[in-house]
Amino acid sequence: MTPVWWLLGFIPALVLLYFLKLKRRDVPVSSTMLWRRSLEDLHVNSPFQRLRRSILFFLQLAILLLLIAAVWRPRWQTEAAGGREILVLIDTSASMNAREPEGRRLDLARGEARKIVESMEPRDRMMLLAFADRPSTVQPFTSDQPLLRSRIDSIAATSLPTDLARALATAHSLAHSLERPEIYLIGDGCYGDVSALPAEVKLLSFKYVARATRLDNLAITEADVRRTFGGEPRTEVFVLVENGSQEEARVTVSLYRESLLIDARELAVPAREERSALFDVTEQPPGMYRAEIGAGDALAADDRAFLDVAAPREIEVLVAGRGNPWLDRALASIPNATVARLAPGDFAPGALDARLEVGTPVLVFDRWVPEEVPPAPAVFIGCLPPQREGEPAGGAAEPIRVERPIILDWSRSHPVNRFITYANIHIAKSYVFPPGPAYRSLVETDKGSVIGVLERSAPDGGSIPAICVGFDLLESNWPLGHFSFPIFFSSAVAYLGASPEAARSRWRTGEALVHRLRGGEARAGRLEFVTPSGRRRPATLERGGNAVLGEVSEAGIYEIQQDGQPLRRFGVSLLSSAESRLEPAASIDFGEFSVAARGGLETRPRDLWTWLALAALAVLLGEWYVYNRRVYV
Repeated sequence: MTPVWWLLGFIPALVLLYFLKLKRRDVPVSSTMLWRRSLEDLHVNSPFQRLRRSILFFLQLAILLLLIAAVWRPRWQTEAAGGREILVLIDTSASMNAREPEGRRLDLARGEARKIVESMEPRDRMMLLAFADRPSTVQPFTSDQPLLRSRIDSIAATSLPTDLARALATAHSLAHSLERPEIYLIGDGCYGDVSALPAEVKLLSFKYVARATRLDNLAITEADVRRTFGGEPRTEVFVLVENGSQEEARVTVSLYRESLLIDARELAVPAREERSALFDVTEQPPGMYRAEIGAGDALAADDRAFLDVAAPREIEVLVAGRGNPWLDRALASIPNATVARLAPGDFAPGALDARLEVGTPVLVFDRWVPEEVPPAPAVFIGCLPPQREGEPAGGAAEPIRVERPIILDWSRSHPVNRFITYANIHIAKSYVFPPGPAYRSLVETDKGSVIGVLERSAPDGGSIPAICVGFDLLESNWPLGHFSFPIFFSSAVAYLGASPEAARSRWRTGEALVHRLRGGEARAGRLEFVTPSGRRRPATLERGGNAVLGEVSEAGIYEIQQDGQPLRRFGVSLLSSAESRLEPAASIDFGEFSVAARGGLETRPRDLWTWLALAALAVLLGEWYVYNRRVYV
């Protein structure tokens, strides 16, 4: 603080000026009648008389006080971003749609971003990024505050999951090229583990602003269509409800086909737990189904799930290889499937052309494979699919054979592995498939992947899926009492032999929608997707004959159209337990350290002396005006 106490001595000096005695000359006049006004000034000559009221005195006193205050340089606290190059990341994931008592989380985040804009100095620059499962640039670096405010207001909510690690990695790459970066992360704190980030990204210095509180929420976190295996075929809709509140909740789960209510279940879901509901739709016609809970809580996006229930399709399964009664029994239990065995001679060039023209069968090769495999989806058991010269099966290296691999984990999101656990399965010997762009692992062991999906090259330039099982079924205990054995082959055949319309029953936000084009669809007309909000987006045509819509950010029903005529609908849902748990973390944990959340932006002092000096000038002008009126009036 500036030592200006001595300036206060000017105040009594100003007062004393009004007590000073006047020194006058004696001048003889004929009469004092016209000098009555001047005689009043004689009262001032007495230093002991009370000070009379004077507008000029008070104006001059105000000027003096304002000047003293200006020299004192008082300050007030203002929210500030500081720095010269400001990078702001705003979370737009699904959980940001939750409603706090003060308003929606995204609206609160936009308010915090606007405060940073208001605190910018004339030479500051700001860049805006929005992130959910991936970051996107909202506004490059600029000093235009009205433009920044407009771009902040244009940030829209999504129904996407959150990938904070990806956003921080982008911020690190941008900050690396800046001279004086200052980074703000504005979100709700509902983030997963980021401890696996590279060390250089963890050292990124940023301020974390969170305007969120813990909210109770009921959510549909999983939904799917399942068909029973063996016995009487049944089609069921599975719905999983999670309770993220502190108390038990009762909720009604309703199932609709289009807008018609099919069935309803009442669930009692304990706090912090999940419960499932199962609906039998075997007798119901195919169509778009909607599961819904009447929660009416903080987040509406997770109260619904959409499912495309397709009619069962007859699948032809052709088996080649050695005799295997366990495999034959598993394949025979698959509903809507006809199974036939082929001899090696049936795979001569052109021998299966007639069957391939009628439909696409699923081929199963058990410990034997012909030199040339027809262009059809297949399952390879204990043998390797033939590859082009120099093209190994699945990855950059040839598969190797190992002994006694131990199963550690498996992909739970792939359709083949739904409703399956691979615990307590022992394998004597197996091929291990190396990772690669065309191979996706389904079952991992301590020595590598033993089961996976391989995309084989098709004659038209596309790809044909194949499922590779690296071990002989008879060299394992898998067929002996493990319920996963018949389920695996039933799911594998359904996955490989599904029609384009029945390939998947549901999609999640953040995924790409894929429609496999038939006959003339790829050659005629304009293909476009219609979003749930009515926006039209052109389809991307892939080389393999698929129409694709990149990452979808909106939950609801999408439709692909050709020249305005519908071809297929897609049910897209949130189905994310991480987004539905509306419990913001107090800090972001990087493993070695954490970054605590701020309830709002930090403040810094801002000088007021210029305003005080301008006020003193204004009062001085007023004093001059009053003085002149006294003189001339």
